[in-house]
Amino acid sequence: MFGNYEKVLVVDDCEFLRRRLDKELRAHGYTVQTACDGVEALKLVEGQEFDFIITDWDMPNLDGELLCRCLRTEGKFERYLYIIMMTAHTEIDAVAGFAAGVDDFLLKPINVSELLARMQAGVRILQRDRKMANAVERDPLTGLFNRRSLAHRMQVSLDNCHRIGRPMSCIMLDLDRFKQINDELGHTLGDTVIVSVAESLKLLFRANDDIFRYGGEEFLIVLPDTDIENATLCAERCRSSIEALNLESVGVDRKITASVGVAQTIPSERSSIDLVDRADAALLLAKKSGRNCTVTDEQLLESTEKVADIANG
Repeated sequence: MFGNYEKVLVVDDCEFLRRRLDKELRAHGYTVQTACDGVEALKLVEGQEFDFIITDWDMPNLDGELLCRCLRTEGKFERYLYIIMMTAHTEIDAVAGFAAGVDDFLLKPINVSELLARMQAGVRILQRDRKMANAVERDPLTGLFNRRSLAHRMQVSLDNCHRIGRPMSCIMLDLDRFKQINDELGHTLGDTVIVSVAESLKLLFRANDDIFRYGGEEFLIVLPDTDIENATLCAERCRSSIEALNLESVGVDRKITASVGVAQTIPSERSSIDLVDRADAALLLAKKSGRNCTVTDEQLLESTEKVADIANG
């Protein structure tokens, strides 16, 4: 009934109302969390994704209006939050509420049937927003995230990993001699190869890993909470999975291989660009090392140091 729009955060300083809405919404299939004020709500939203926020207007510490303003001005939420404001004041300034970012109002005492109806109306807004976001963020051929969405999504993942004190890694992957496939077999079969590789990658990663089509035949995978050892294992699975593809039935008469570069964040690193650059440099070394292999940024550093030692004689 709700598709992927069932995650709800209820914010109210009245414990009785929080428990009541929690119970009623769960009974109708929603996944619910609660907060006693705006401060607690912001902490929950920072680490999770919600579809709906149902919040009271009058609350201690941080009231509903200020909560809405914070949510609308943070600028780091990937998905639109549909906000329903609850209030006991019939004379409430709707202009101030809508200016703060409220989507809808609901008068107390809460009629659950009316709340459910307003949420169902909100689903239509969320669906339209997600479709628009997908059109902007997704590669039309593969359905993977595109390069345009990379900087924001990767920086959010990096900031989260730094906050919890965990590493993040990324994998840069480039199909070997792909120009020959386009030149000799045609771009239609080239697209078939790209789609097949993308589908194989989708099967290998977790829900919180992001896979991007970085360029024509380049892919980048962001692995939060993953160190270089585990990222290298993932990279090798990618490489082996691509090498195992059999596309003869669709007219691709050759084995597909890929060169792979892997890099892990360092404690002082605050920009995702540096991480991508190191993975890309490792990828270039993989190409120079004969293709169809995986190289880490650690191996790249060792190689650079060896060259420097030889040069210094």
